[in-house]
Amino acid sequence: MDLRGKSLIHGFSEQALASMKLCLERKEQVLIFLNRRGYAPTLMCHQCGWIAACDHCDVNLTVHKRANKLHCHHCDTQKALLHTCPECQSEELLPSAKAQNR
Repeated sequence: MDLRGKSLIHGFSEQALASMKLCLERKEQVLIFLNRRGYAPTLMCHQCGWIAACDHCDVNLTVHKRANKLHCHHCDTQKALLHTCPECQSEELLPSAKAQNR
């Protein structure tokens, strides 16, 4: 489905939400596949719990290991992949599936 020019509600078109609602009302299942970008959803400090977040958006930066960078896929902000935690200076920064926002 082409979403250009359509209003979205939490990332879904009104048509998609209506279709999902009909399926659920019939007690059927709805599967949503989310395309994952990058090597890991975020970078996290194992020592203090700091999470790499975009300075411009309220989302986590995605780890792109091959490109050695952190990337915000909402506003396109990019930073070099960090090797030291900016909060506690630990070197235990780990790519993490923990995708909660700050």
